[in-house]
Amino acid sequence: NIELFYGDINKKLIFQSKTLLIVSGLFAEIILKDDIREKISSIIIFCHHIDKYKKYSNSIKVIDICTDYNLLKISIERVLPSLKFNLFENRSLNTICSLTTTSYNNTATLFSYILFVEILKQVPQNDQAKDFMLNKIKDYYQHDKSELKKIELFRKEYSSSKAIEWYTKDSFVYRLINKAFRTDDTSMWYIFRFFISDLCKQIEQVHEEQNLKEFYTLYRGQSHLPKQELDNIKANIGGLISSNGFFSTSKSFFTASSFVQGVKDTENSRAVIFQVTVDSVNLKNTIFVDVDQHLGPDYEHEILFNIGTVFKIESIEQEEDFWRIKMSATDEGTTEIKQRINLIKNKFQKMNINLLFGKLLIDMHQYDKAEVYFNMMLQVLSEQHPDLPSIYDHIGNLKMHTNNYYGAFHNFNVSYRLKCKTLSSEHSDMSITFNHLGNYYKAIGNMTKAHYYYKEALKYKNNSINFAITKLNIAIIYMEKQHYYKARNRCLDAREILQQVQPSPYGEILVCQGLLGDILFKQHKYNEAKDFYLTAFEMGKKYLSIGDPRLIHCICALADLYEKKIDQTNAMY
Repeated sequence: NIELFYGDINKKLIFQSKTLLIVSGLFAEIILKDDIREKISSIIIFCHHIDKYKKYSNSIKVIDICTDYNLLKISIERVLPSLKFNLFENRSLNTICSLTTTSYNNTATLFSYILFVEILKQVPQNDQAKDFMLNKIKDYYQHDKSELKKIELFRKEYSSSKAIEWYTKDSFVYRLINKAFRTDDTSMWYIFRFFISDLCKQIEQVHEEQNLKEFYTLYRGQSHLPKQELDNIKANIGGLISSNGFFSTSKSFFTASSFVQGVKDTENSRAVIFQVTVDSVNLKNTIFVDVDQHLGPDYEHEILFNIGTVFKIESIEQEEDFWRIKMSATDEGTTEIKQRINLIKNKFQKMNINLLFGKLLIDMHQYDKAEVYFNMMLQVLSEQHPDLPSIYDHIGNLKMHTNNYYGAFHNFNVSYRLKCKTLSSEHSDMSITFNHLGNYYKAIGNMTKAHYYYKEALKYKNNSINFAITKLNIAIIYMEKQHYYKARNRCLDAREILQQVQPSPYGEILVCQGLLGDILFKQHKYNEAKDFYLTAFEMGKKYLSIGDPRLIHCICALADLYEKKIDQTNAMY
């Protein structure tokens, strides 16, 4: 009774992260055509008619076809340990990112998306990154002999000049790279950084060489677009979307339609064809390549778009066998993003890229993702790696943001012990941990100990930014004690230091401006406070992403100020 099975398995899948399903060939045939297959980790077909169901052995879900109990026992014993690891465990996949409008408020998602890709492109390429990626992929495909051969071929033959070629092959590269992007989990992106970086760079290089100046009508067939994503598109006619990952299209409608041929809509998915117009003469930020022109005419007349390409939704129509989504490539919403990212790139070129990736996740208050990322780094790096103390500092910092003060204190102490073993007592990195310990004691209300650790941090003057931040932290203590003159002087000292740093640390300067406003606000000097808040707000709009806590603080401070001044119009704004 297949319906009874569906009811039972759906209940179990609510509580179980991974499921090994042992099923007859007839049931396997039904399940592999149903949406429920996505929820099942692995399937073993147990059936005497191996020839009848051998065709399913190539399915990524089917790990074995067994004809007797002894073979079944061996297969189960072999697969159970592998269920402890799954590259894409419990991760929802999203094909598109809806941007809603072209306004600043709605480009934050795209901004963070493109920013992380830019960081990936800066991460040094080495054999360790390549091996790390391929070993994860081997675990994922451990029962697929065909893919395992391709993985080893990739290991032997791949070079950065072949990134597009490998991506367009029928192999693990195309499937897993896009799957990683569709998880919206940046720690997954980092696993695939080796290839993502190469592919982005080669697409940009070939795009410049080809210098295509034509008007294209392109097509992309997608057999199982999630119904929710289609509903989002329907509600966003005239708005913008961005693809999650690289976006493959074809000049041939016939080629695109072959991907949806015979596919029926289900309760959770829809068969769609994207029809994309590209006026390349008038586009500056839309990066794509003609794959046929680059590799030869055997590649399905493919046009491949780079990550972060933006499209404007023109219309959506239901046809007899599929939904047709008409859209056009556009530069809308990308020019400002590109300018802001260029400013940030100047800053992170001088920073530790491995640490910056996680730090940006914290800055964008994606704390769960940041913790996953830093824990992954702890597994990857050796016990003697010089970045370990800083990683523990960052883990402690993100736990402070989630009010897990015990966890924060533990990680700060681990960092401190590691630094004591590996650094001299005069090393400027010691000040970072002292500053964090001060933050911990300030958070639990022990201002005396907080002040002590901040003063310890001030003994290290080599790190200008941390020195200035420490002064700001002391200013907050003075402000809470109503020592406004001392608080203001500490802020002004910090601002002077920060203004001399290059590239300019806009986020820290913004905090300084906001704190000067807070000090004046506490003294009921609302007009003077407003000037500082507005300066901070304008800086935030220019240099920070929407959702950044520092920008939110500016907005809330202005709202409170206008309310105090009985200016309801501006307060509501």
